[in-house]
Amino acid sequence: MNLIEIIDKYKSDKGNSSEGHRYSYIYNDYLEPLKMDNLNFMEIGIGTGESVYAWYDYFINSQIYMVDIDDRSDEYDNDRIKCLVGDQSDITSLNKIKDTVGSLDVFIDDGGHGMHHQQISIGVFLPIIKDNGLYFIEDLHTSNFDPGSTLYNQSLMINEDRSNTTLRVLKNFKSTGIFKSEFVDDETNELITSLIKDVIFYNNDKLCLIIKNIK
Repeated sequence: MNLIEIIDKYKSDKGNSSEGHRYSYIYNDYLEPLKMDNLNFMEIGIGTGESVYAWYDYFINSQIYMVDIDDRSDEYDNDRIKCLVGDQSDITSLNKIKDTVGSLDVFIDDGGHGMHHQQISIGVFLPIIKDNGLYFIEDLHTSNFDPGSTLYNQSLMINEDRSNTTLRVLKNFKSTGIFKSEFVDDETNELITSLIKDVIFYNNDKLCLIIKNIK
């Protein structure tokens, strides 16, 4: 089965389920050439676990790291899956994960979907993406939610003029070549600016792929 079929098998919302976003078509295009490689793969956000099983079936030679704010290791840890505990709003928590995984070939942010979650995670994990690696962010449509909105009982941290939204920050990068987030410090903003070659948006700006500069 290809990745589209595997994701649909587990009824993940990445695919064609009733609430699906159809990200699986984009992932299939990019990940098919890598499916047999020995990768370090990581996704933030476990939810009800559909994508855990999908990635395990698909990447049969890879180490799969799954990150959640709750400890899910008793449910999913096995020979190739390791669940890690991380809070995307806490840079210290994410740095511990970074030190554990070392480097990554593929990263998917399907976590809390808050502006701070997404932008702090870019600052921590984009630097450890390998050359020609892939950094995806899902559900960027939360950037279009009303200021003050919450999700999963947490604030999305959207300001009144939406200038701090992840979608706005990434689109500003495309037009100016400068990454500027209020959720990371100046040094991290400069580092991210130097690391991003391009950002490509898919599915009506719900999904993006950050292309990293090759050293």
